Amino acid sequence: MVAALGSLAGCSSGGDGSNSTEFQTPDTESVRRADSSIRLPFEDYQLSRADRRRMQEGTAHLIDKCMQGRKQTGYLLTGSYLDSMPGIENFNPLNWGGPFGTLPLKHAEKYGYKPAPGGLSSPGSGFYLPSPADVGMGISEPGDHSDLLNSFHGRPDGTGRKGCVQEIEDRLDAPVDDISRLEADLNQLAREHPSVAGAMASWRDCMTEAGHEYDTVWSASLEFNSSPTSPRQIEVAVADVTCTEQSGWADYFYFVLADYQRQSIEQDPVVLESALKAEQKRFAAVERELARER
Repeated sequence: MVAALGSLAGCSSGGDGSNSTEFQTPDTESVRRADSSIRLPFEDYQLSRADRRRMQEGTAHLIDKCMQGRKQTGYLLTGSYLDSMPGIENFNPLNWGGPFGTLPLKHAEKYGYKPAPGGLSSPGSGFYLPSPADVGMGISEPGDHSDLLNSFHGRPDGTGRKGCVQEIEDRLDAPVDDISRLEADLNQLAREHPSVAGAMASWRDCMTEAGHEYDTVWSASLEFNSSPTSPRQIEVAVADVTCTEQSGWADYFYFVLADYQRQSIEQDPVVLESALKAEQKRFAAVERELARER
């Protein structure tokens, strides 16, 4: 069988100009167990998690220094690898940071979907794809923050001075290649695989029998995306982990996704090689700018 996706980001167009890419549907007769240590082929073309974190923290530091120079306060810098958390009661925007669907049972029994103190964390739930470079801004207090937003983003009409984000980007001169569309498209293709779709349906049935009705495998964690750990969250998370293991949806999903990623690399390795070089260049640029401030 052949699976096809149209308009895959970064993929070469076919000879007919349709910009579509075809993949052989993976055989799932010998699926292996997926756990939190799983490593996907695309990760060979990324900086390590520690280096991505350092790169994003460095970018945030440079932006923060720019914002301070403009006398701005009352904001919070956010990003995939930042532990920023607004001080709001009964609000926890961080989630366990391992691969979705591989949450350990012991962790779920103690923390639900939330990260352990000092452990891996993620600002998103479900099939969240982290961005290695982008830094955003949160505002903790209500009111008019037009001056703060202009300092961060720049003026919408482009007539004022650049925002701190663009100012730092210009200093770094090292943008990261965005292959998130490619990653998302392959994730979707993997979810549509018959074995994966069937296992996900089994997960739904299992959760319903446990007294928790959810339409998708990410709906349970999404419900508690910004909530602190609670008895109900732990109950749902434990049922989620149990049903994930019984249905095997994560095993099938990551097996199929890895196969599709390998096919993508074979079809157009330049896309991934370019992405890695861009991350390496960005990391070096951030280190250079940080060194200048010492």
